[in-house]
Amino acid sequence: MFPSRAQWRNNCRSPASVLHKGEIILELNGHDAMRLVSLLTLGGLLLVRIDAWAAQVSEVKVAQAVVFLRVPSDKKPGEIEIGSGFLVNFNNKLFLTTAAHVAGLMSAKSSITLGIENDAAMTIALSDLTGGDPKWVLHPVADVGVLLLHPAAKIESILTGRALPSSIFITKLEAPARDRPLTIVGFPLGLGVLYTGPGAKISSIQKESKAASGLLTLPRSDTKKPTEFFVLDSPSVGGFSGAPVFVLPAAFSKGSGIAFSSTTLFVGLVHGTLSDSTGGKFAVVVPSAFVTQTIDRAYEAEP
Repeated sequence: MFPSRAQWRNNCRSPASVLHKGEIILELNGHDAMRLVSLLTLGGLLLVRIDAWAAQVSEVKVAQAVVFLRVPSDKKPGEIEIGSGFLVNFNNKLFLTTAAHVAGLMSAKSSITLGIENDAAMTIALSDLTGGDPKWVLHPVADVGVLLLHPAAKIESILTGRALPSSIFITKLEAPARDRPLTIVGFPLGLGVLYTGPGAKISSIQKESKAASGLLTLPRSDTKKPTEFFVLDSPSVGGFSGAPVFVLPAAFSKGSGIAFSSTTLFVGLVHGTLSDSTGGKFAVVVPSAFVTQTIDRAYEAEP
């Protein structure tokens, strides 16, 4: 039986239910916030326990789900195109997700690289994950590509343990709140994979930003077709295309006080950068709802 929209709603989250019911937020007004700062300044210990109704996904888990995409260039032999992607476990099936404009470049000769035990880099040919040429499922409008994976049992075990659960995905077409810190996780410029530290350990790059808009209808940079995006208050970087954007557990400003949240949410996928001749730049993000729709289509397309 294929998943219905109701199943997505059961497995995933919508902002209305998460931000008010499923998400546990501790809010302190200005006076209480100052008392908290005083306690910390004086060396006091304040322990706040937040028990969420569902298991939370840690920052480490989020980073483990992100993969580096390597595409041999057809135009320039010996050179590569790069991008970011992430693994998703939906109804016990494993999917690779990235931007459609990145997916369109990938062939059986492409590969993914991810961190395994002790952050050692593991590179897997895309053909070993699909059994041949990749059959991407693309969203009809948005810049999203999803690939159902059929790896060997040993590889499947490694990937499944690192995949994002569907429970953190937002299904309603909506931009995140502007007061919430957002984190992009990926491999811009190949940093952390092509350029590593001691021991050649893989290290994904995290970049924090905030939403600078609600939903905007903008032309895609690749197809020029209009679709909904939201923009961030800072630009993207080459290689971040296809990278996931999250709300991670954090403290953040709310009104005149401080709020604390223990929730991890997937809110979107990096499309690219919007810029002009003056040097102004915004990162452009595909909302999460288009990603869940594409995963749903990929699931249903499986015979």
